[in-house]
Amino acid sequence: MLCNSGRTMISRSTGRPRAIAYISGPLQAADDIVRAREFYELLAEVCRDCGLEAYLPHQRTDPVKHVHASPHAVFSRDLEAVEAADLIVAYVGAPSSGVGAELGIAHERKIPVVGLCGPEGVASRFIEGLLLSAPEARLLRYRDVDDCRRVLADQLRSFMRRPSPDEAPVPNGVETSDCAGDQGTQDADVSGLEKEVEAIQRRSSPMA
Repeated sequence: MLCNSGRTMISRSTGRPRAIAYISGPLQAADDIVRAREFYELLAEVCRDCGLEAYLPHQRTDPVKHVHASPHAVFSRDLEAVEAADLIVAYVGAPSSGVGAELGIAHERKIPVVGLCGPEGVASRFIEGLLLSAPEARLLRYRDVDDCRRVLADQLRSFMRRPSPDEAPVPNGVETSDCAGDQGTQDADVSGLEKEVEAIQRRSSPMA
């Protein structure tokens, strides 16, 4: 399970911490923005099925639905969401300066990224190189929507199973009961050692 400490989101249904997945994909540059939104909703659904919360930019900064939002407001809100995310799930099969910027920020912050590209799309060589070279990133290719669901779910479960940031790249900001148990054991060991040191010091003290 994930054992990184940091930002978390509390699940409204269970009250337990959950990782946050930021869903990245072209909106303004999309050929069909309605279908694009539907696809990103599908990615969010897969994330939720795997135990993550999903942040969908088009629900807050959509170029059509939120046309009156200023460029500064859009940048500030989405930047905050990217930096607060534990994982970026991005469609990279179409050119988008916004997606490229979000992945660049994630790379700089060492936030894990899952890039997705279907048969209809081509990832830029720069983005493909970023995803293939960064240890915390993956590039997944899928054949159709069902295959996309499957490969993304498999990758998300793989992230969720990784035990610690020292052993493998994982989404940051999630604590589990397993982690809490490990920390409790470590605290008990430290406390016991401190008591032994104090006892030795008392025995060796000339005032004892």
